[in-house]
Amino acid sequence: MARAPVAPGRRARSAGTALRPRHPPLARPPQRPRATHDDIKAFSVELSEILRDYLDGRFAVPAPLLTTSQLRRFIGDLDAPPPDHETWLRVLDSADFVKFARVEPSPEDLDKDYETVRSFVDKTRPTPDPEKKDVPKEEAA
Repeated sequence: MARAPVAPGRRARSAGTALRPRHPPLARPPQRPRATHDDIKAFSVELSEILRDYLDGRFAVPAPLLTTSQLRRFIGDLDAPPPDHETWLRVLDSADFVKFARVEPSPEDLDKDYETVRSFVDKTRPTPDPEKKDVPKEEAA
């Protein structure tokens, strides 16, 4: 598996060590933006952070530490990339355009980006194994 680039002055994380997520994956949807660019930007940034944190926690892909371009190369080097990667990489590209180029996507495009992330999380979220139950250990008498 390809190693993520490490910024100068930072230590590399050991393989499989996920960062603690800043956002639970869509436990609550980001607040829908109003008409201002700042609202649209806040929505896009939060959606991007949710997706990046989820990729890190679920697939051990260090997305929060990588630019979108670096992430695209990292995913391309994986033997088994996360599903639908081209689709959710487009969401990250869109968020980058909003953040850095002040592009204002249509409300329909923002809804599509949200639905893309929600669908990806729903499809890939691990399901609890009904066979495994937490059985309390008996205390020694």
